[in-house]
Amino acid sequence: MGPLQGDPPACFPHARPFHQPRRPRARPGSFAVRARLRKGKAPRFPPALSPAAGRPLSTGRVPQSSSPGGISVSAAGLPAWDQSTAATYLAQGRPEREAYRKARADMRQMASRIRRARDAAGNLELWVSEFGRWSGHPEYQRARAYARQALDDPAYRALYRQGTREALAARMPAGWEPTEAQIDTGLVHTDKALPFVLNAVGILNTSQAVTAYSKPSAHFQYFFTEGGTHRAFPGQGYIGLRARE
Repeated sequence: MGPLQGDPPACFPHARPFHQPRRPRARPGSFAVRARLRKGKAPRFPPALSPAAGRPLSTGRVPQSSSPGGISVSAAGLPAWDQSTAATYLAQGRPEREAYRKARADMRQMASRIRRARDAAGNLELWVSEFGRWSGHPEYQRARAYARQALDDPAYRALYRQGTREALAARMPAGWEPTEAQIDTGLVHTDKALPFVLNAVGILNTSQAVTAYSKPSAHFQYFFTEGGTHRAFPGQGYIGLRARE
């Protein structure tokens, strides 16, 4: 399948197809991007691919990201939108070099899976965008602030930490348990993902939206359960899906 033509829908200003004409500099996973990552710098993309219209991505070092627990996660050498992946590996006690290497490998593998699924679907109307590219969107920030307000509910705060603990332990040897500090580090992932669980409908400027995760999580389901003090935004849905591969 050749490159797609035309513009993405208006409600997806950052979306782009995976198949694009060659550019002199630099697509995700290209040699230029990998070279910059090895030097601890953020990758450069053409302005059309920048998270904010008209502003190219910063070419300086990626800033640190702090979890709600106050733990800073150094993500130098990784795109800002993938700090959550590195945070998960760091929270499992992996050395920084290994955590960053595995995060980059995960990015490439995920892009490959999405590309294959898109090709198999044969749907020219299907557009793909990394969710981190929306982190500066007002509706993303609104949902993130709302999610942090939910931490005032002791019931949700317990689910929030428990969900992160389970996610960290899922791929570790049986019996392994993270420390409280490791859970604090792992919360970066949840903190960055929650806005799309709560308000993809607003972020994408549509009347209805469903966020799918590979496994239902209690701290996400909290926002879709009657009786909770905080609910997902109107028009927002949530489901758990199991991938075929």
